[in-house]
Amino acid sequence: MSYLSQTLRRGAVSCVAVAASIGLSAGAANAASLQAAAKCKYPIVGTASANLSVDAALPTEVEGTIPATPVRVELAFPREGGGVGLPVMTPGYRATGVIRLRVKVTLPDGSSETNTISAQVGEYTVPTNGTLGYATHSIVGTGTLPAIDTTGAGIATIEVVGFGPNLRMTPIDELGDSQWFRTPTTDVDGQPFADSDGLPETTDLPCRFEPAVAGVKLADVAVQLTCLPVILPPGKPGSAPISDADITSTSVHLRWTASPTPRCASPATSYRITYGDKTVEVPATQTDVVINGLSPETAYAFSVVGVGNNQPSESLVVNVTTDAGQTGEPLLGYALAGSTQIKTLTKGTLPLKGAIQVQPISGVAFTADLQLNDTTGRLVTAGFLPVTAKIGFVPSGKTTGLFADDVLKTASKVRIKVKEIKLFGAIPLAGGNSCQTRQLSDINLQSTEAGFTLAGGGSLTGTYKISDLNGCGVLNGVVSPLTAGDGNTIALTLTRRS
Repeated sequence: MSYLSQTLRRGAVSCVAVAASIGLSAGAANAASLQAAAKCKYPIVGTASANLSVDAALPTEVEGTIPATPVRVELAFPREGGGVGLPVMTPGYRATGVIRLRVKVTLPDGSSETNTISAQVGEYTVPTNGTLGYATHSIVGTGTLPAIDTTGAGIATIEVVGFGPNLRMTPIDELGDSQWFRTPTTDVDGQPFADSDGLPETTDLPCRFEPAVAGVKLADVAVQLTCLPVILPPGKPGSAPISDADITSTSVHLRWTASPTPRCASPATSYRITYGDKTVEVPATQTDVVINGLSPETAYAFSVVGVGNNQPSESLVVNVTTDAGQTGEPLLGYALAGSTQIKTLTKGTLPLKGAIQVQPISGVAFTADLQLNDTTGRLVTAGFLPVTAKIGFVPSGKTTGLFADDVLKTASKVRIKVKEIKLFGAIPLAGGNSCQTRQLSDINLQSTEAGFTLAGGGSLTGTYKISDLNGCGVLNGVVSPLTAGDGNTIALTLTRRS
């Protein structure tokens, strides 16, 4: 027996269970019914009329789930002038079997499922006072439309898109030969039709609506969603491929797909990655992160969860083993020159100079020691006040990077120190070695379209954010808002040293 696919039960948690706990139930039953004219292809005598009736006590309104519902199906074969009812059924014959309904359920979110209900036919006996082939016959079957867990508020539409009986016809006594009733090999439209079970003692009748239509609606059910204030966590993040280029001896570029938001659940507002005793959290707009500071040739299990309403989702576990690394390879040295453009309330351009020493790890990955010299430049703050600023960039840890297909990508973490700010180049406002950003700035650079070569170098560009300042003295509260902000740009040229 085939039933509507249980895949209609979407989501691990049903809001109906929540609704039931506060006394909610399905709306009043709706005597949903369908009556439609049809044509069926009979053995021996060909195509003739039939009438289909479907009845189901479906609710008019539900809280989340349409409950399992009994379905009554009747297929009547009326006598026609010069034609037949249920053809070639001699008085005294009986029919048992199923009437198969193909039912399409279109959910409020627009998705749909089409599966089969097998309505069991009680034994029907051809009246003994009938005339061969000239009686009106009606067979009745009963089945069940399983519970359907919906995916959102709105209207769920249930329609019948196909039907046809599969019957076993046998005489009451031992006389007669049921082998006469072979399944037709073509349907009403003359298209090839296959026997559903291959049994010679059963007969399939191919049927369709008349006039031919894609489907006939049985019912519309209004779906309401009621969730308690306790919101469920987001869905589990999905896995995403990680290539060899994403793994070095000391880092891994983790990737995942966004957490889904099941019904009654909070969307993910961040992702939390844990490994060992360490935790990294990134915003929900980010579905990847580079983890640095790992040990070579070490297996790590990274747990990724979506966090919403302060609740973690089910964990996605990503297993990674870091590379062994390569020893003895020469360092690659580059001179560094360029500029950074500040785009906060304090605007202007500062020159940059320094150096970078690169240690190859694999064919495409590397770590590097970054050195940025202190820089001094003239800026404009608050839109019109000229200031002179001396800024230091202090790298935190190693710079990591990937080089593939002539494209270089680097990732650095830098603490920005405001060593001196003077109004009109003469009036000190703030500064000192302790005047620095509260948070590290992530500076991610990528080579430009001109390309990059290890032998010669090339140009890199990127953006970064400056966080609030602290340790800047009595005017910290004045200076910090003038410098904090994102969208700052950086452009560098790396030139290989001989």
